Amino acid sequence: MNLQLDTEAIKVFRAEKNWTQQQLAEICDVSLRTIQRVEKTGISSMETLSSLCSAFNIDKSSLLEENFQINEESEIKKLPELLGISLMLSIVIFLMLQFGQLTMFVDVASGMFVGGVLIGCTLLTYASNPKLSSSSFSVNSQGTYSWLFNKIAVFNSLSNFTLYGFLVAMGVEMLLILKNYSEPKMMGPALAVLIISFLYAIIFSELVLQVLKHNLIRHKLHCTALKYKSEQSSGKATITRIAGMLLISLSVLLATSIIGANILFIPALTFILSLVIVGAVISYGKLTVPLIIGALKGVTEERQIITIHMFLNYLSRLTISSGIIYLLVDLVSILSTIDDQAKLYLRISESLVGPITAVVIYLCFIKPLMISLQANSKGQFKQLAVNEENKLNEDMLKTYGLLTVTIICITAVILEISFK
Repeated sequence: MNLQLDTEAIKVFRAEKNWTQQQLAEICDVSLRTIQRVEKTGISSMETLSSLCSAFNIDKSSLLEENFQINEESEIKKLPELLGISLMLSIVIFLMLQFGQLTMFVDVASGMFVGGVLIGCTLLTYASNPKLSSSSFSVNSQGTYSWLFNKIAVFNSLSNFTLYGFLVAMGVEMLLILKNYSEPKMMGPALAVLIISFLYAIIFSELVLQVLKHNLIRHKLHCTALKYKSEQSSGKATITRIAGMLLISLSVLLATSIIGANILFIPALTFILSLVIVGAVISYGKLTVPLIIGALKGVTEERQIITIHMFLNYLSRLTISSGIIYLLVDLVSILSTIDDQAKLYLRISESLVGPITAVVIYLCFIKPLMISLQANSKGQFKQLAVNEENKLNEDMLKTYGLLTVTIICITAVILEISFK
């Protein structure tokens, strides 16, 4: 009986051993042509599979290609997904209306910078294979791990391109700010445009592209009901994790009550949780609750572990980006409306509640679950792909954090100059 193996996995494991195809053939006691055929087509006999697993010292599941069950109707029924994205954007618009008028957040130049660079970089990157980027927005019948992670890489590239657009806008707007140094009152509006371009970039990247990306992941990795761990320790571990979450929540509430800032956290927390919940449901649908339970209890099936990893990664990005969106909207409002220096730093401190709340949720709730889940994964090749996704997300979060701190410092300095 012929089996379908993951060709990319074989190449990765061979590269890790620094073996040539000839060396691998000799170790497996098969012909060179057999190894070449397996690496090219993935078609293998059970005997060849056993030899490869013995040579690499891995389980057969690490080389066997998964057969994904795709709902073909998902290629057509995109309306719920689009409505979900619209709902998330509506939540952001509602926040804008809470801080001021909607016209404060409209700037054609910022949109042209971010959108132009995004489209230009996409055309430049995928000029040799334009179908790769265009087909990323739909689910097709292909079903390999390597195909899936290639698609994920496309979405990550598009997210990066939106950030490139902001960096271009940032350079231009910084020149405009310096040009108006002799007229301090004009520096605030110039900075507001810079912040708006960052706002556009993060909204499109995290509330549109990432939703589409994880919707694809959900369809590809969708599987049967989660197989929770059967060990007796599983129940105790779940209770312990829940107790840890309650202890963290109590500590945060107690600390904020002591400094009298607990009320300030409610709007930011409501906004962040609203976006995270809506984003999770739109991207993962009915899998949302089982994935949360699976993260708390632990799962044994590898594809489920990968799905939960991707799910938690998505929650991480959405949580942090929601906190930054809260901050950016408030900063634009400050630059557009504040006329009292005494209220300046109070308003800036209130705007920081958003990212601080997001960081607490990420570091104290989501990250520990990711570390715990990663420790239980045994699939080497598939875990390498998950680790790469983790690294990309962490790099993006660090970049967002650095840019956010930079904008806060620039805002404080420029407003101080303006009032003087």
